[in-house]
Amino acid sequence: MMDRGNDNIKSLKTSYEQILEEILDARRQINENLDRLQQTTIRELELIHASLYNSIEDDTKRCSKFIAKLKTYGA
Repeated sequence: MMDRGNDNIKSLKTSYEQILEEILDARRQINENLDRLQQTTIRELELIHASLYNSIEDDTKRCSKFIAKLKTYGA
């Protein structure tokens, strides 16, 4: 009777350790995927930011030139 109880305890411990390792492995995989997603999103954001920044700078320069031209016409 005691042997069967000890076997059950060992089996329970083994099951616990296996399930715990599966949970930790799933967490590692989730973290890796989130890290990749974050890196990709940040790269895309940086590209969009640079593009929009350059576009706004170009528009600002063009507006300044037009304002300067208008001033020469006395407007």
